[in-house]
Amino acid sequence: MTGTLVTVPPEKFPWLDLRRYTFSLAVQTDDLVYVSGHTASAYDAEKKRVMCKGNIVEQMDIAYQKIGVILEAAGLGFENIVRTIDYVTPQGLPKYRETAEVRKRYLGDTPVASTGVLIHALVRPDAYVEVNVIAARGAKKAIQPDGPEFEQYRDYTFAPAVQVGDKLWLSGIMGSEPGQRQRFDTDTGAQAARSYGAIEKVLGAAGTSASSLINVTEYVAPHAQLGSDRLIENRRSATEPNRPAVTSVVAHRLLQPEAHHEIEATAVVGSHREEIHVPGWDKSYESIGAAPAVRAGNLVYLSAQSAIDHRTGESVVAGYDMAAQAKKAYSNITEVCSAAGIKLSDIVYTVEYIPPTALDSYRDVQLVRKDVFGEHFPAATGIVVHRLPRPELVIQVGAIAIV
Repeated sequence: MTGTLVTVPPEKFPWLDLRRYTFSLAVQTDDLVYVSGHTASAYDAEKKRVMCKGNIVEQMDIAYQKIGVILEAAGLGFENIVRTIDYVTPQGLPKYRETAEVRKRYLGDTPVASTGVLIHALVRPDAYVEVNVIAARGAKKAIQPDGPEFEQYRDYTFAPAVQVGDKLWLSGIMGSEPGQRQRFDTDTGAQAARSYGAIEKVLGAAGTSASSLINVTEYVAPHAQLGSDRLIENRRSATEPNRPAVTSVVAHRLLQPEAHHEIEATAVVGSHREEIHVPGWDKSYESIGAAPAVRAGNLVYLSAQSAIDHRTGESVVAGYDMAAQAKKAYSNITEVCSAAGIKLSDIVYTVEYIPPTALDSYRDVQLVRKDVFGEHFPAATGIVVHRLPRPELVIQVGAIAIV
């Protein structure tokens, strides 16, 4: 079935008037629920505006309260969560470790895959953290490979990976050397080799290999930008002849300051895997070892799109026009969907990355999303990263579809 919007009665979601936004609280299908990213944003009747209050621990608690209400509306609970992503601001970082108690309170002992990323800012200037989750129907199992590089997970509130049926979600992996303390080589290529080596071990523990990867998201530290070609080389070495859909952004910093990147991934085990090719785009995507999209089972992951003409490799929007760049990014997404034989209404989740310089014009994207999606919006997250892969770009959009 195509995505079915999860609607939550207004009396059960007292924090916000959802009619003002161009996203759904969540989108569910037969087996999965994609929840929009949530902060502690709530309408303050006294100050007559939406705002976030409290420190990062208090804000994390409110975010999980919202997530709980949404999951309940979908007939699920916290035990169904398979992946969490915490987008943390620099202001929230000093107390971020304390949020582990919030996670334990809501998630208990249920295994989840997780990634924590330090970003430049959130769309809400007073927000310290935004939490994004995916939930699944079915029995979960944690994937815990043997080896010293995975011993540390036994003390974490998440597992190296979580599997439900044929779907496998991997936690964010940084290329540290094995051992109790995380130590990092100063070479980007060496870190990338360790990261993809660890990903191979996680996949092997689940009974599969890198050939089953359908999506890779790479968060790159600013000081490692010049070594991005080494990251691409190691991704190609680990995944070819199969190529995943890829999203790559420059984070504000990684939670481990010596790390050059953090890589999260999704795989589908045992299902037929199909790379989606768009006519005229092959040269552009072969150069970075990625596919415009990958379909496996009922999942389609799209590589992130921006205002790039993949037939020429050139940016096609002059200046920093947010609306025009967003239109081109979504036009590219439409073209990928057409090549995959799916509709825009099959998109269940989008994530929009913007640089700090574009934050003031980000509201312009709402009109673009209304034109693209009509009244049936996917779940969504919008975050401010250090920068995008090209300095002239002001928005990059990743998307997931279910057919």
